[in-house]
Amino acid sequence: MRIEQNGLHSLNLLKLLKPAHRHASQYKLSADERAAIQQISEGRTLQQVADAMNCSSMSVKRLVSSAREKYRVATTNALIAKAVESGEIRSKI
Repeated sequence: MRIEQNGLHSLNLLKLLKPAHRHASQYKLSADERAAIQQISEGRTLQQVADAMNCSSMSVKRLVSSAREKYRVATTNALIAKAVESGEIRSKI
């Protein structure tokens, strides 16, 4: 079957066939996720972050895990790097 017969240009077809790759900035962190990641990037422990946010350390772990999923990264260090790169958090360095 020829693409022109269906009225589609080959470029449009290629766009349809390509997997959707989203830029990290399209995954906006929640205010709590951002606050937790910012504090962790500054060297605070999970418990220190939890105390500052008035929640449990398990809640902080969930926030970090959710943020890692949004950015599709496996580690907190990679998450921090991506969040700084996308402007979600600021670097102290």
